[in-house]
Amino acid sequence: MSFFMVFMLLSALLGVCVGIFAGLIPGIHTNLIAVFVGGLGFPVLESVIFLSSVAVSRSVVDAIPTSFLGFSDDVLALSPSARLLKKG
Repeated sequence: MSFFMVFMLLSALLGVCVGIFAGLIPGIHTNLIAVFVGGLGFPVLESVIFLSSVAVSRSVVDAIPTSFLGFSDDVLALSPSARLLKKG
């Protein structure tokens, strides 16, 4: 495995870790992370891999605090966990 592939894999794994953190903490969005990554001047391909893995892992993990902190009215009809939250 070349150094370039290892660096891409590490940026994807780091993106998953950052995405899990961002999904569990309300208020940290993928766009906020993208501003920081863009400001630091990382190479484009590694930034795309990092931000893609952040976006995917954040959207999956984001369901956890949404279930426990509450739902908005428009989401109550869509999510099964929202119905359970409404029942108590």
